[in-house]
Amino acid sequence: MEKQVVSGFMESTRNVFETMLHMQVEFERLGSLPRPTPSGDLSVVVEVSGDVDGYADFRCPLETARRIYAMMSGRNDAPSIDDVSDAIGEVAGMIAGGAASRLQWNDLTVSCPSVTVGSFLAADARNEHRRAFIACDCDCGPFTLEIAVQRSAAPEAAACAAEAEDAQ
Repeated sequence: MEKQVVSGFMESTRNVFETMLHMQVEFERLGSLPRPTPSGDLSVVVEVSGDVDGYADFRCPLETARRIYAMMSGRNDAPSIDDVSDAIGEVAGMIAGGAASRLQWNDLTVSCPSVTVGSFLAADARNEHRRAFIACDCDCGPFTLEIAVQRSAAPEAAACAAEAEDAQ
């Protein structure tokens, strides 16, 4: 995993939390994940393809998700799981979009966030990309980011084919 990619996601996370939730994020631990690890009750996956292929997975305990929802909505009632899922999906989507912008990934398709709720969700190795793990904390509670992206071979192959065609 390129250091630049991890930094782009960290900066985007910091920006989203400061702008949308008016709170600081602390990045507690960085590391690589050779295999899945258990984490969180709520998982939001945003997949990307184009200049890069892979995904970002935002995972947190349900209580952290509820607190983030309350900060975003300004409500302190008991939210439905659908409302909480929508709010966390928005946060994850903004983080992925912000990282893509910071990293200047121009030819990129970003999926709609896919939310899964359940106890002790485990990371799912969706592809063979090397994965980076960032443990985070904020006033709402802990959360993790798992990032697994790599540059696509397709754009490079297309550029080489175009150059070869031009040379003829």
